[in-house]
Amino acid sequence: MELFGLLPQSDLEELAGLTDRLIQENRNSNFVVIGASGFLGRWLSTFFTFLQVSGEFKGTVSHVVRDPSKVSELESLSNSLPSRVIQVKSLEKNSFSHLTEDRVIVFYAATSTTTTTGNTLPSDSPTLIAEKVVSFLPQGNITFIHLSSGGVYAPSARQLSSIPKKYKSQDYATDNYTKEKLALEKWSDQLDRQGRLTARNPRLFSFYGPGLQLDRHFAIGEFMARGRTQQEIQIKGNPSNLRSYLYPTDAIRQLILQTKTRGLIYSQVGSLVPITIAEAGSTIADMYGIKFRILTKHETVVDNYVPQDVPKLMEINFIQGLKRWRNWLDHLDLN
Repeated sequence: MELFGLLPQSDLEELAGLTDRLIQENRNSNFVVIGASGFLGRWLSTFFTFLQVSGEFKGTVSHVVRDPSKVSELESLSNSLPSRVIQVKSLEKNSFSHLTEDRVIVFYAATSTTTTTGNTLPSDSPTLIAEKVVSFLPQGNITFIHLSSGGVYAPSARQLSSIPKKYKSQDYATDNYTKEKLALEKWSDQLDRQGRLTARNPRLFSFYGPGLQLDRHFAIGEFMARGRTQQEIQIKGNPSNLRSYLYPTDAIRQLILQTKTRGLIYSQVGSLVPITIAEAGSTIADMYGIKFRILTKHETVVDNYVPQDVPKLMEINFIQGLKRWRNWLDHLDLN
C-alpha cells in the first residue's frame, strides 16, 4: 500500500476524482484547517496537500495545530508549496501573510476541550481560537465551515430512527464538548447575519476507517481493536441501535460540498445506509474470523444516531470500507 503522508494514496486519488468540479471552482482559494492533526482534520489537510503536490490546486493551505510535530509529514511534503503549519499558541496577524486575496475557506475541525485527544486546542472560551483566526484572515470573502456534531441534538433525538435537521438542540448541555459545538454554531451564525462571513455548521455523525483511533471508546473502534487481537466481540447494549458509519473519503466529499456558494447545502454529514450495532460487530467478527456474541437479554435502551439530511451520493460499501481500513492498519503494523 502506498501512503501519502499517513493516509492511503489510492483513497486520496479516488477522492480527487469525486470532488474535481468543486475543487476546480476553488482552484485559487485559501484553505485553512484548524485542528489539522485530528481525524477529519488530518484527512482534510492531507487531501489539500495532495491536490497541491499533484498540481490540481493552485491556492494556499494552512494547517493550524497545537503541536506542529503531529503534522510533520505534511510540512515535509509541501515545503516548496504555498503552505504553512501554524501553531495555535503562536497565532498572530502575520501567521496568514502567505494567503492570497482570493476566497478563504476555513474548516474548523478542532475542539478546545479535554474530551478528545490529538486535535485538542487550548483556549479560555469555546470560540477563542475561531475568533483569533478569523480576525487575522483577509476580510471580505470568508466561508467558515464548523464541523459540528449530531450530539448537539436534544437527547430525545436518540429515540428516532433518523434525526431531522431541524430537530431541537440541547438547551442545557452539561458536557464541555457539546457546549463548545453549540457555542461555535451560535458564534458563526451571528457573524453570518452580520455579513462578516458565510457560516456552515454541518453536524457530523459516525465514521470509520484509516486514521480513526481504536481507543476512543467508539463501538466501531473497539470492535476493530478486538478483531486485531483475536478477542471475541461482544454487544452489551441494545444490538438493534442504529449508527450511520461513513468512510473518510465519503465524509470529506460531503464536507467539500459545504464549500459551495450557491445551491442546497446539506446540514448533516453521515451515511445514507444506517446499520445496527449488531451488524457492525458481526461483520467485523466475520472479517477477522472470531466469535461474536450478544450479551444483552432484553432490548431496552434505544440509542440511535442517524442523520436524515445527507446528500444522496454513492458511498463506499461498509464491508469494502472495513477491508480498506484493515489493510491500512496491517500496513502500519508492517512498517
